[in-house]
Amino acid sequence: MELSLFSWPDTLEGEIALTKACIHQGLSVFHLRKPNWSYQQTEAFLKGLTVEEQATVILHQHPDLRLFYPVKGIHFSSYQPLKRYGHIFPEEPLSFSTSVHSLSEANELPEGFSMVYISPVFDSISKSNHFSIFDKSSLEASLKNRSSKARYYALGGIDEHNIQQAAAIGFGGAGVLGAVWHTFQRRGHHAALSGFRSLMLATKTSAYGRP
Repeated sequence: MELSLFSWPDTLEGEIALTKACIHQGLSVFHLRKPNWSYQQTEAFLKGLTVEEQATVILHQHPDLRLFYPVKGIHFSSYQPLKRYGHIFPEEPLSFSTSVHSLSEANELPEGFSMVYISPVFDSISKSNHFSIFDKSSLEASLKNRSSKARYYALGGIDEHNIQQAAAIGFGGAGVLGAVWHTFQRRGHHAALSGFRSLMLATKTSAYGRP
C-alpha cells in the first residue's frame, strides 16, 4: 500500500522542512495543493526542495512549472477530464492523478490516470462537517471488480486507526492530510514526523492489507 501526503492548503511556517523530512522517510508522492498560491509562491516551494525531492511532487496548480522542474506529475480536478488536456502534455513521462466523490464518477473516468483518489472514505480530519458518504461493502465490491489500471487511494480521514481498514477494503494506497498537518500545527515538527513514520510503517506491514 502506498502512502501519499497532501500539503496543507494554506501557508504554514516550517512546512517545507516537514515535507523534506517525510520524503526522507520514504514518501514517494507529495501533492502540492495550494489553491490560493501564485505561480511565484509555488515555484518558491519547489526551489526549497532538492531535485530528488521535487521528483515526488504532484502539482495541483500552475502545471507549467513541470517544464522547469522534474515533478512527478499533475493532478486534475474531477471536473477536468484528462482527455481535455491531452494535447497539453503530449507523451510526457508524468503521472496523472484525479479525485472523485462517488463510485459512478470513478467508473466514468477516461483511461490515462495512474492515481485515483476517492473521498471522503472516512470522516474528514481537516474539514468540519465533511463526513463519509460511502457504504464500505459497496466500495469493496467496486474496487474488487474495477477494470481500470489506475491505483485507487483512500482519501479523507485517514489516520493510524483506520488505515488498516482502508487496505482491507481494497485500496492500493492512502492519502493523508489532517493526520499529519493538524499534529504539526498543534504539537510541532517532531510529533508530526513521528506520526508520519507510524503511518508509513502501517503501509509496509502485511497485516495492513495489500502492498
